[in-house]
Amino acid sequence: MPKLERRVERDLARLAAGPNVRGSVARLEARVDNAKKLDHTAIATYLQDRLNTREALVGTLKQRQTDLQGVQTWCGANDNGKGAK
Repeated sequence: MPKLERRVERDLARLAAGPNVRGSVARLEARVDNAKKLDHTAIATYLQDRLNTREALVGTLKQRQTDLQGVQTWCGANDNGKGAK
């Protein structure tokens, strides 16, 4: 559990970081804007698709973070699942 929580938190932090961080949504948004300014339509479309996927990933990771909290609560109440069959 702690390992998964750290991984999700690390990924969410990277995605929410500023435009200077590789893998962040802000950096990809800047790349899309730059491609549009330079009239590179194909590149802008490709990057926009990647941006849409990355933004959806943020929602998925937040949901997983919530789910992990529920699992942790259940494990705490059920002796880490030792009695469950």
